[in-house]
Amino acid sequence: MSPCEEHRPYLAAFADGETGLVPAATLTHVADCADCAEEVDAHGLLSARLKASAGPDKQMRQRTRRSWALRLGAAVAVVIALTGVGAGFHAYTGEDRVAAAVTVAPYQPQFTSRDASSIMSWCERAAGRPMREVAVPGLSTLGARMDHRAGTDIVTVTYATAQGDRINVSWLDASQTPSGRSDVQAQKIEGRAVLVVASPGGTAVISGNAPLSSLWATAAALEAGTGSTRTAVT
Repeated sequence: MSPCEEHRPYLAAFADGETGLVPAATLTHVADCADCAEEVDAHGLLSARLKASAGPDKQMRQRTRRSWALRLGAAVAVVIALTGVGAGFHAYTGEDRVAAAVTVAPYQPQFTSRDASSIMSWCERAAGRPMREVAVPGLSTLGARMDHRAGTDIVTVTYATAQGDRINVSWLDASQTPSGRSDVQAQKIEGRAVLVVASPGGTAVISGNAPLSSLWATAAALEAGTGSTRTAVT
């Protein structure tokens, strides 16, 4: 049996953002396996086409299920906050800030530079808060922007992959997770898979047109928190 066989039953759930049903070993495998990553992307494309061709009744059922899932997610977030488990996700509630970040992420950068340090300095001045400069292997910086949406100053740094795809990292805050705790949550916003990362540098939303495997690799870099925390410039 090939190394991929044991992970294939979970790839459709992975593509649908249902990572709670996916073993951690599969998440790690997909990040390193190009074949499985392509299969995840294929599942995602098929799912999008099926939704596009669904009749009104089916679309209503899907919206109802999605609404129920969001309410359940909010309830779970409350329980997590009360029990102190997964405290890294206390920085956002519901979908509002995450959806806002996904909306503004594709907008043109307000500041362009290939130098990561210059971008972080601009982000600190724009948002008035410290930023963690994180090295993301295989990506080059393009620019950044700051938007005030959903009651939050959202700082988005745009990266390019070697293939020319774009990955947006939208920082919602600079709250550090306790004891270095970090976590990644997959969500679907307007039919697109996005990742929400609670990291040592704050809460970030990862989106873009790059393959899902590239988004997960970026999430892993943020989750690890490799880099240095800078002092906000006022």
